[in-house]
Amino acid sequence: TTCVKHTYMSSSHFPYNFTLQIPQQSISTANLLKDVLEVDAELRPALIQRNIEVVVGDGGNSKVEGDSTGLKEVEGGDGAKEVFLKASFRSSDLRSLRASVGSFLEHAKLCAATVERFQ
Repeated sequence: TTCVKHTYMSSSHFPYNFTLQIPQQSISTANLLKDVLEVDAELRPALIQRNIEVVVGDGGNSKVEGDSTGLKEVEGGDGAKEVFLKASFRSSDLRSLRASVGSFLEHAKLCAATVERFQ
């Protein structure tokens, strides 16, 4: 089963924000999912912005740079680390935010199932 951790915040230009973290088994799996999900750009970039990253550490607070062959931790944490695929959405309206998050989760579910099937 997959657990999704999320936060909801607001700002001025894009007043509606949503961030979720999906736990992954490894940095390479998280990076693979990130690469696959980033291929599809948002259809209406004037209304919604999306950022996807791989994070490791306690609660997913440390960022990771690089690809699956040369990843390095760039912030925080030590000891055993959890790995997360983190997606942040910023939107000018709730309707676009809901549609974008829903679409992203459907694609993430399909990608995760495909990766799991071939492991």
